[in-house]
Amino acid sequence: MVKITSFDVEQWMDEYENTPGVLNVAETCCSSISVDELVRFDERRGAAGSSPLDLSARLTYGPIRGSEELRSHIAGMYQGAPGSPDGAVVVPPEQVLVTQGAISANHLVFYTLIGSGDHVICVFPTYQQLYAVPRV
Repeated sequence: MVKITSFDVEQWMDEYENTPGVLNVAETCCSSISVDELVRFDERRGAAGSSPLDLSARLTYGPIRGSEELRSHIAGMYQGAPGSPDGAVVVPPEQVLVTQGAISANHLVFYTLIGSGDHVICVFPTYQQLYAVPRV
């Protein structure tokens, strides 16, 4: 595997982002909350309001490749797509890969499409991977 220069922001986050009392100014998103906590922000919901769903699950990344159910639903979006014969499934679920955000997707794209001698232009400053992965 290719050796990429350490990404200092990621290294800092790995070490400190969950340390009590540390203000993480490098974070690019808000802290995770459960759907139940999110529902409490809805002022229109009455005190007697209840849900048949379990809303206590935290919103985390989940399975690395995406759950089988999610990949099946995504693949199903392409069933009957223009050009598919008689509503045939164009993309089978086992060929769907769900990434945990744009960083993972970008990394996979670079390692799939870019080879030795290719020229890549990107904006700067940006996520380190957009210029570091093609450089290697």
